[in-house]
Amino acid sequence: MSTFEERLKLANENLRSNAGTGIGCCERCTITWHDAKYHSTSINSNSGMFPLCEECWQELSPAERVPFYGALWAAWHQWGKPDIAWLDIEDAVMKGG
Repeated sequence: MSTFEERLKLANENLRSNAGTGIGCCERCTITWHDAKYHSTSINSNSGMFPLCEECWQELSPAERVPFYGALWAAWHQWGKPDIAWLDIEDAVMKGG
């Protein structure tokens, strides 16, 4: 496991090299999904989301994770993604998903 500071350094390098490519990344440390394993949280039988890499997810409590899921959920609304109820997301995150 790397430190958060090491991941931020890698993320800054990745942002410069991947600028404008549309490659997704962890909402906390900003390491791209090419360089980090994402943590997928199942919301219901048809939906899930992954705003955090596995390492950031493990470093945070469920309550500390909620804002990152909220930011992705808000972005989904801007992109016109299918609607998933916020309460379902919050419930899944608080249960440790």
